[in-house]
Amino acid sequence: MLTKAEAAWIAEWAQADWSQNQVAPAGSLLTKLRAAEAPKRGAAVGPIEEALIRGAGGKVAPLVTGHAQASRRCLTAGVTPEQAQMVGEWMARQGWLVGPQTLLDVLNKWPSWLSKAAATEPPPGLKPGLGSASEAGRSTATTGQRAPGRSTPRGFR
Repeated sequence: MLTKAEAAWIAEWAQADWSQNQVAPAGSLLTKLRAAEAPKRGAAVGPIEEALIRGAGGKVAPLVTGHAQASRRCLTAGVTPEQAQMVGEWMARQGWLVGPQTLLDVLNKWPSWLSKAAATEPPPGLKPGLGSASEAGRSTATTGQRAPGRSTPRGFR
């Protein structure tokens, strides 16, 4: 690992050599040094991890270390807090999934678990529960009374 002073000296030398001779190795070295000095970008792990923990209940434990790695991997995979919530809820429904996982463990299986969670989500138009469509044809008759317009079946007269 280079110190800042060493990196600055090498960058200055490479810049001078590149300016005078246009030598490819100096230009390549200069490009690599600039890339190493550039700030690394990542995703905001906090909201993603909170959504995953909230959805999964006790099946996901918070990260102790590895936040930078999780941030880069979340950025690469394009993870959003909404997706993390959905995967967490899917994890909570899985009986076979025991023991606490971390965000990094979930990211190892992210593509398959995200597709499974998305496949088991109910359509947005349906309410959860027993037949929201059957609610529309429900009778207003009280217990023991026949609904208007319905006759008694033949065998029960």
